[in-house]
Amino acid sequence: MKFTSSFLSLGLTAVAFASPVAVPEEHALEERTFKFGRPTSASSAFKATPIIGCILPFQATAIVNGFNYLLANPKASNFETTANALLSNDFTDTSDSINQLAGIPEGSVTFASKADLIAGSTAQPPLILETLDIFWSCNAISWRWVSTSGAGNDVTPVKGIDNFYINPQGQIKSTYAEFNSGAWLANLGYPECSASSA
Repeated sequence: MKFTSSFLSLGLTAVAFASPVAVPEEHALEERTFKFGRPTSASSAFKATPIIGCILPFQATAIVNGFNYLLANPKASNFETTANALLSNDFTDTSDSINQLAGIPEGSVTFASKADLIAGSTAQPPLILETLDIFWSCNAISWRWVSTSGAGNDVTPVKGIDNFYINPQGQIKSTYAEFNSGAWLANLGYPECSASSA
């Protein structure tokens, strides 16, 4: 009887492994975007990893690099795929610096959703930013940067900081960004915003 019970258990286990199993969405996405072990043009430049306890150094770096990739590659074929992987479904972005340049009232949410950011970004030229520092806590990342290309005529380097709040899935839930919009305006040809040489 003991032998039959063990055999039956082994048989049921074999049937369970042989039965089709629903593939988790994450794996299904990988199967759709990877061919022969190489990424296709639709592959995301970012893959979220869940935050267990606190953000780890590799996660902070990957999140910053993913956001920087979006800014530098607004016309890339994988832009939307990367944005969807990096940004949470309830994503918001608030920046009085951007609001000032775009004519949006100060204190307003700049991009109220992931879709708004995707639509607004794909209409922009590439913005190349060099990372100066990355700081993080258990659920937040601060990223200091300086522009190297794409901030108007780039005569005056523009420095800024983004604060990212990260959800447990390892995606950006909200962003608060500020930068030297006066330098940006000077680079766009508004001489009244230039630093005085006196």
